Amino acid sequence: MDIAAMSTGLSLASIQMQAGLSMTKGAMESAESQATQLLEGMIAANPPSAHKIDMLV
Repeated sequence: MDIAAMSTGLSLASIQMQAGLSMTKGAMESAESQATQLLEGMIAANPPSAHKIDMLV
């Protein structure tokens, strides 16, 4: 394998890794946003004192 082909292959691998990391970061941010919205909704619901939710598993 010559130097040019190896360089091209490494460059392509680097670009693929960056794209994968970017997609993973986007998925993490989306999951974090959804979790925040869920928690805010649970806090906003604030059930009456007669109704308790057991959060322990």
